[in-house]
Amino acid sequence: GLPISFSDEFFDLEYDEYRLPQTRISNQLIQLAFETFGADLAFVADADEFVTTVDGCSPRDILEQFDAAIEYRALWRTYVCDAKLTQNNKFLPDYFSSYRNPLLERFGKVFISRTLFEEYQCRLTDGNHSLAYANPQKTPSVKYRDDVSIAHYPIRSVNQLAIKIVNGWFSYLASPNHAEGRGFHWEKIYRHIKTLGVLDDHIATDESLRYALQDGIVLEGNLPQTMTGPLRTEFLEEPIRLSYTDYNLMEENSFSRILENTEELIQFLVKKQKQANCLAEEVETEITQLKKTLSWRITKPLRIVGILLRKSVGRLQ
Repeated sequence: GLPISFSDEFFDLEYDEYRLPQTRISNQLIQLAFETFGADLAFVADADEFVTTVDGCSPRDILEQFDAAIEYRALWRTYVCDAKLTQNNKFLPDYFSSYRNPLLERFGKVFISRTLFEEYQCRLTDGNHSLAYANPQKTPSVKYRDDVSIAHYPIRSVNQLAIKIVNGWFSYLASPNHAEGRGFHWEKIYRHIKTLGVLDDHIATDESLRYALQDGIVLEGNLPQTMTGPLRTEFLEEPIRLSYTDYNLMEENSFSRILENTEELIQFLVKKQKQANCLAEEVETEITQLKKTLSWRITKPLRIVGILLRKSVGRLQ
């Protein structure tokens, strides 16, 4: 029942996900939300995330009380894909009955108000976990909400895990913006998949518990790793129904999906290499033509003197 608007203006012929950073797209969409649709509050959610509340009330009731001059964040509530779900290709939040102990969570998502966007000139950072500001001397206070959480379902089946991690990690590696440590949680699972070769039913549960956690993070004492409780939706008039999910795609063999993505990635890289080669040939042709001109011959003595001077300075240093 929500007024959903689809935009493809960032996906024209000049667009490719390996060249245009996801953060740039997110910030463009945030700007669209405020300037075109008149939003007061914006939130960038992945498809596996749902804004929810701890007591089961409507998130809107809490979001409408936010102070526009404060940067609010909410932590993930990461749901665990247990053994009975690992071979289930259909996803509904009600299928997941337990989530990771909130004391383990280190990441979440940030809410952006119109005030922060316009007056503080804020922009989303990688992962949409926090905000960066144009003037570091003018930043608002940051508050984590304990009454709002982001229900997070990063792992939903063994096949989905393999597709998500392998394709995602290959995309990271192909990106010119790839930096050491970025996507560490994907790399860790990818190395595990690469070593084992075959995924068993328990890996989905194990990786749900470890997803996006740095090694060494443990609970002190006898605190449980998981808590019991599905996504609370008492405020809804009707049960959750997914309207845009094509389960036929999810039932495909994961290996075929990975191969398909790898083919597209290789074709993309070959295309970029051909473009680079063509550009290099054009530059070489222009240089060759330039060397035939009168001005090039006249300035040749000056270039020789310049080379000799640079060599002399180099020896003195």
